[in-house]
Amino acid sequence: MVRVLTKHELAPVLSITYPYFYLHLMTVFEAIKTMRDLSEKRIAFGFTFMSYSRSKQVSQGIVEVKAARLKPRAKAATFQNAEIIEEYIDLHTGESRRFYQPALMLFNGRKIQLT
Repeated sequence: MVRVLTKHELAPVLSITYPYFYLHLMTVFEAIKTMRDLSEKRIAFGFTFMSYSRSKQVSQGIVEVKAARLKPRAKAATFQNAEIIEEYIDLHTGESRRFYQPALMLFNGRKIQLT
């Protein structure tokens, strides 16, 4: 079940009020931490990232996920580069997917800064 955020729950995510929230850059680490916090509370969020297939060394372009929750972190022994890969569930399709943290571009409409 997808839950809509109240303005009090949304405030820490946006950090400044509409219409200026999109101007505030967020680091990858801040975005991932917020994604984890929201996922623990079973609150859906949206994000955009650049796709990348390491085995094929090709990108299929930009991927927009409108409603998702992160899955628990995989152990480093599970697959290569597990420390920079996030697994998520697309709540619209029910599919389990992955993305590379450095490929994250937007989180809930906020631009991500890679630092």
